[in-house]
Amino acid sequence: MLRAALKAVILLTDLLALPLAYFCYAFFVGAITVNASHQQPAQGITIYIHSNGFHTDLVLPVNETQTNTHWLSFYADSALLRKHQRTQWMSVGWGDEGFYLDSYNNAFPGLGTCCNALFVPSPSLMHVAFYEGRFSRTELCRPVTLRAAEYEKLCQTIRNSFVLPDNGKVHTIDSPGYWEHDYFFKAKGSYHLFQTCNDWTNDCLQQSGLKASWKAPLYNFVLQHY
Repeated sequence: MLRAALKAVILLTDLLALPLAYFCYAFFVGAITVNASHQQPAQGITIYIHSNGFHTDLVLPVNETQTNTHWLSFYADSALLRKHQRTQWMSVGWGDEGFYLDSYNNAFPGLGTCCNALFVPSPSLMHVAFYEGRFSRTELCRPVTLRAAEYEKLCQTIRNSFVLPDNGKVHTIDSPGYWEHDYFFKAKGSYHLFQTCNDWTNDCLQQSGLKASWKAPLYNFVLQHY
């Protein structure tokens, strides 16, 4: 009886040690700042980092005249182009394919999908949504001002995350978005514990020369710099 109890305690300790070790890793790598000396310009191109308290997206102007960046020209689907001619903002995020596609109707994916996303390097998707309204600063939405060169680097990093056909224009996948204004696209890279959706957002900022964490497994390590 005592031996069985000891085995149960050891098993429970092992199970608790794994998430504890991961959170220690997350807080260690998230506390290290990259591009620490970077300062936002007084004037420039405004983007937003938006979170739902779990996942982060980047929100960009659909048409940016200073750099002549027009995101609708990146998409091949005629229905998408017609529907969003007047939209002002586009959010874009990267994540696990299974997790995204099991999240319809605001459902949280099952245990199997979550475990596969975390522990098995798995295919990824880009999630893109279009908005006509304005964004403003909140606890989970942070504006960031970029110089033109920084914005161009950011846009190039985002484009490079999509699986690009020969003509350079991306097509939506067969699965619909969650609403009438969002879409999924095939993405490069595999999702796992050490490359999360928030790591992708953080990487985009970091590679553009902006202040970021070394790694950002959790959303708050992306937002903390802004």
